[in-house]
Amino acid sequence: MNYTVVPFTANIVRGQGASDAADQLSQMINHHASQGMEYVRLESVETIVTTPANAGCFGIGATPASSVPTIVYMAVFKSQ
Repeated sequence: MNYTVVPFTANIVRGQGASDAADQLSQMINHHASQGMEYVRLESVETIVTTPANAGCFGIGATPASSVPTIVYMAVFKSQ
């Protein structure tokens, strides 16, 4: 059995809500279903986004490196 994992981020604008995000997920699921894939689940994956240190110019404006945990969502599909 083969699995395909696709990143999913709903893009909504002010005034839209959860149903608009759900519609976008539904469209993604239907698109992959039309290609013979079966939706399994939506997974959350925590990653660390690291911003490198900036030495600045002669040390002026220098900033330390930082790491921020970020959650990304992945839709999991399997071949039928």
